Amino acid sequence: MPGPTDPPYEWATDASHPAGPEPWAAQPNKVDPGATRKAEGFYPGLQPSAEEMNHVLGRMCEWISYLASFVDETADELVYPSIKALSIPIPPSSLIQGAGFARDAPDLLRVYSTADGGKLFLDFSRFPVGSEIADVEVMVEPGAARAGANRMYLEWSYATPDLLGPPFDVSDDTLSSTVYDDTTANRQTLTISPNYTVTETEIAGLMIAASGTDAAANRDTVHWIVVYVNAPSPKAL
Repeated sequence: MPGPTDPPYEWATDASHPAGPEPWAAQPNKVDPGATRKAEGFYPGLQPSAEEMNHVLGRMCEWISYLASFVDETADELVYPSIKALSIPIPPSSLIQGAGFARDAPDLLRVYSTADGGKLFLDFSRFPVGSEIADVEVMVEPGAARAGANRMYLEWSYATPDLLGPPFDVSDDTLSSTVYDDTTANRQTLTISPNYTVTETEIAGLMIAASGTDAAANRDTVHWIVVYVNAPSPKAL
């Protein structure tokens, strides 16, 4: 059934009746009927006051207008009146993987490095078009304390994953500063803030990389990932 084309009414939005010589002039134009009248309703022969009717109709119209704000008539879909922030856990084992990472046998959710220079790729296109990727948190555990660029890192990139051969290759254009681990072997959370809006035409995502030279001997682990998304519409989720 198609929705109505006319917008909802607004009713009795003025606080008072208009000025004039009448006894009700400039008086409040809405009066709460009270708990008893709300429970019993209006019955035959009862003549509710204009102020009580204004209160009832005005309250109904306020709610109808509010609920109508959830509907985009042109697209015939539900929308949020404001963006909703969601936190979405992503198992590391569900990411695009090439040579260099494998699922950890005990739980099959986390992954660990099996070769030097292994990489994972979190494809943002798995989220609805129009979603904004605000932040991504990744819990990592380096296999060894390392310095410089020889550490685990996060990087937001346009990328085209290539799964055909080791090492796991991508053609990428880095879009953010690289976030490295803290040079210790402690379990730690790395955070990056892409502020990227998902589109239908671009392939963008998060690169998670193991260390460059000794990840096979000292295995790096990715425990979990949480993506913070500003969602555009409940219909798209």
